[in-house]
Amino acid sequence: MEEKIPMMSTLLWMFIFLVLLASPALADPLLGSWEQPHATPTLPVHFSVLPNGKLLLWSREMPSHEQSEYTYLFNPVTGTYTRGPYFPDLFCSGHAFLPNGSLLVAGGVGTGAGSFMGYAYRTNTWIQGPTMRGYRYYPTNVPLADGRQLILGGGAGEGQENPLPQIWTSEGWQNLTGAVKVVPEYAWAMQAPNGKVLMFGPKERGLYLNVEGVGSWSPFRGTALHVN
Repeated sequence: MEEKIPMMSTLLWMFIFLVLLASPALADPLLGSWEQPHATPTLPVHFSVLPNGKLLLWSREMPSHEQSEYTYLFNPVTGTYTRGPYFPDLFCSGHAFLPNGSLLVAGGVGTGAGSFMGYAYRTNTWIQGPTMRGYRYYPTNVPLADGRQLILGGGAGEGQENPLPQIWTSEGWQNLTGAVKVVPEYAWAMQAPNGKVLMFGPKERGLYLNVEGVGSWSPFRGTALHVN
């Protein structure tokens, strides 16, 4: 029987890998080394390596841990954590970087599922942005080559999914009303060289999303990935 690795254990080892990746010792690949795991102030469910080498992380609500929903900055040079603002609904969000290095955080759980947050690493500040069209937990963020960012899918509560792709632009939200479609939560997607967004998993058949105008879907002729 195939042994299944618990999700939390997987996330913990991914976090350890990112800590090592951000370490200055790895600037020269000949000097890299593994270190022993160390204690963290929260379980790092979500984490991103910032352009300045620090790690931004947050967790989910855990009744046994009163500080579980604070955000934290980890400095791999000093090995210290700095506690940031408290956001109770960022778990289950999607996040990806904008061209200026800011992190766009979309969706989450509860009342935060329709929210849009931005984190500016240069000033260490959070910004509340315009609310998205409907709730999204487990959405996919796809950075586009022109600086925009696509938000795709996500749960809308009560067994429903959000079918409307939206693009964040410098002028606000662009709704792709011609591409309304239910897609898997945390869909695997990236922009292809042809400018379209390729959704290549976790379904057997991939799809292209045209992100111009009102948007449209078209078949992908290659082989996509499938996960049971």
